[in-house]
Amino acid sequence: MTDIELDFDVYGSEARLSCLADLYEASTLLGRSITLAQLDETLADNGLSSRRKGLFLISNEADFGLSTPLGEDFEPTSWSDSLRSMFRQRMKSLGPDYPFEFQRERLRIKQGTDVATDGYCRLLRLSLAHAFDSELEVPPSVVFELLVVSAMSKFGLPSAGVGTAADHASSDFISALQEAGSAVGLSPSDDPRPRRRYAKDGGVDVISALNWRDGRPGQFTWVAQATVGKSGTWEKKLLEPNPKIWGKYLQNGIEPLVFLAVPHHIEDAHYSYLLERERYLVDRLRLASHITALEDGEAEIENWFGRQSAIV
Repeated sequence: MTDIELDFDVYGSEARLSCLADLYEASTLLGRSITLAQLDETLADNGLSSRRKGLFLISNEADFGLSTPLGEDFEPTSWSDSLRSMFRQRMKSLGPDYPFEFQRERLRIKQGTDVATDGYCRLLRLSLAHAFDSELEVPPSVVFELLVVSAMSKFGLPSAGVGTAADHASSDFISALQEAGSAVGLSPSDDPRPRRRYAKDGGVDVISALNWRDGRPGQFTWVAQATVGKSGTWEKKLLEPNPKIWGKYLQNGIEPLVFLAVPHHIEDAHYSYLLERERYLVDRLRLASHITALEDGEAEIENWFGRQSAIV
């Protein structure tokens, strides 16, 4: 019995096209490759032939050269037209690290791709496993926090977890802060204030830092939320870390920068909207190339995915 269904809204209403693209890629991984024209027919048969207008009005000044038309007045002629644009963006952004290619209008797995270890495929499976409520021993949310720490470290930002995925997650917030800060070369407060009396993670899942050898305050620091939640929660999650408070926690003399990490591909209009909050975004297009070693729980996600049936 399959858990995955043809449900565009399972990622959230701001990520319907991204969700459809993922379902199309997932079907390819599961051994069923259809043309985009056939996909349009399948969607029409399911009463999904028309697209809704976009949810965001983005000014020309806010258009950062993204690949797809923005704003609620854009009406593509078909889902497949929009998907072609999204797949072009994925191919361009990831280059050789994108595990798929088109041959005769069908999406194929690139020859030589190890889908079990490929970073993009792993984030794709994780996104679907969470969205379709798979009952796994290690929740996808925990796996994703581990992957963000690993990917940011490989990218060149030494990182450590302070959220539920951290090794010290069962301990108190102060211990978690001390261990994570020490792991990235910082010296956090042993009595961070202000804080909730029963604080869990202080609104932060990951700490990253680039340290100069002098050890003085003013090191380059970041704090992040890592979420597998629906797209409608991303703005709240992006704004959750408080840089002023975390500057005090880390005792670094300057406020850290903030970023939000998600395992999905953030659609262009939503990306522009969120970027206006003047905080950074790290999605699948940025993470996939930097994911290497398998983390705890990923084998279970792969096994769950292998039991699914092709969706489209």
